Amino acid sequence: MALASLKTRIERLEAKHKVGAKILGISMDGTPMWREVMRDGVLHCLPRYEHDEWAERCRMQQADLQQALRGYAKLLNDEAPQAEAPVIVGTVANNPAPLKPGRKQPNFVHLADGTEIKIKRN
Repeated sequence: MALASLKTRIERLEAKHKVGAKILGISMDGTPMWREVMRDGVLHCLPRYEHDEWAERCRMQQADLQQALRGYAKLLNDEAPQAEAPVIVGTVANNPAPLKPGRKQPNFVHLADGTEIKIKRN
């Protein structure tokens, strides 16, 4: 019995050892952030880009994303002013949901902007 459990434990440890190395990080465009260099039988993970080159790549990606967003805004025609939403949306005050036994109906409603509205009951 002890021999079988030892054997399964060894197999689990060997399986963990055989698992491939995890990727340390992915850059913006999908390439690994690190390049692997083998020196004297030792694998070194070095940064793929210098700081200035990395900053330029980030700036270029940001500009591409902003250009895509401007294109989406033109497609959606979001330039027109939107109608303002009513203070209470729905029928919370007029037609409330049934309550559980022993619970009372609240006398106010909290809005997203932090204001409270007192509900007048009939």
